[in-house]
Amino acid sequence: MTDAVVWVGLDRGDADLAHLDHELLAALEGLDAPLVCTHVVDGHHAASARVGLDGVLPAVDRLAALAARFGGALVAVGAPGDPALELGDERFRGGARAAAAALRDGREGRAVRFPGQEALTGRLTVAEVPARSAIAELVAIGTVLDDDRVLDTRGYVRPLLSHGALRLTVVPAATGTVIPHERPGRHDCGKDH
Repeated sequence: MTDAVVWVGLDRGDADLAHLDHELLAALEGLDAPLVCTHVVDGHHAASARVGLDGVLPAVDRLAALAARFGGALVAVGAPGDPALELGDERFRGGARAAAAALRDGREGRAVRFPGQEALTGRLTVAEVPARSAIAELVAIGTVLDDDRVLDTRGYVRPLLSHGALRLTVVPAATGTVIPHERPGRHDCGKDH
């Protein structure tokens, strides 16, 4: 793990997703972590982050500080086959390892932070979303989308990672717009998270 990117898994057995989101982002404050996800692992929520690090000693120090701030277990992985750094509560290391690998491999996750997220506020056309952010596409439930359809973000966008791409699930709103399927306080705990 030198001058590179590592994928960090964090697990402490969280049941409350909104609480996890808040504490996760606070723990990552000041780190280069452009992609942060949550995952369902063994019936609870774990988290992962793509973290840029520079140098072995500063990297280990930064990860140890993150582990102390977040609590539970932290597992940092590089490329498949590289050694992993494992810190914290052994009961949660398996979940942290699974979360880190899921993000690294682009298999699954629910993005709490992602590139371009800050540009997704207010009302945007469907075509503007992938042009402004790392979201590759919008997936509609119960409606048909065209590029001119308006997405009302309502200030809360949580796309899902699958097969290496972020996809935002949207549903129709009474105003003729579409809105993100996941809204604050509403968390559907399906296997795609």
